[in-house]
Amino acid sequence: MCSSDLTSYDAEEVMNYEVGLKGELLDGALQYSSAAFFYKYDNLQTLELVGVPIPSYNLRNADAEGKGFEVEVAWMLTDNWLLAGNYSWLDTEYTKYNIIPAAGETAADDRTGEPRAESPKNKFAVSTQYTWPLSGNGQIVARADYTWSDDRIAVTDGEVPDYGLANARVSWFSQDAKWEVGLWGTNLTDEEVLTLFGNG
Repeated sequence: MCSSDLTSYDAEEVMNYEVGLKGELLDGALQYSSAAFFYKYDNLQTLELVGVPIPSYNLRNADAEGKGFEVEVAWMLTDNWLLAGNYSWLDTEYTKYNIIPAAGETAADDRTGEPRAESPKNKFAVSTQYTWPLSGNGQIVARADYTWSDDRIAVTDGEVPDYGLANARVSWFSQDAKWEVGLWGTNLTDEEVLTLFGNG
């Protein structure tokens, strides 16, 4: 392959603007943080999984932008009981897709105006944890959490449905914290989740 056959891309550049706020209330029992942001990519280089029946990763070159915000809260309801949660909102868009198109591509391959892959618009998580001291015999810690993710575009050009995952764990910790015995379960509702690799 001669050098003229190689595709050359301009350098990837990103401008990111972000403002945030952190603080606490109720004498420090309630802590919070939040952030809002906007970013703009020029010559973003991403991988897209294409091809049938054996797919392969192809490099794509695009301009893109996104905006969003996120909020986190942690609240010690008592000395032993913690409640926490977070929420994020993200809106992304390709403003120009395949600046240098690959050979054989058509207008149908243009994703201009579409959201970036693997970028769910809404996500949230909640968790709670309670600690029981055992009077010199260590402590028992029980925790449960739930996370939910909005549907999203996949790197394979399909759609990944929204899903929620519930997990729980109960552990005993020795007094010196060197030992732990735990019982836990993940995905307690037996949710089916499509997992894909790559970025977009």
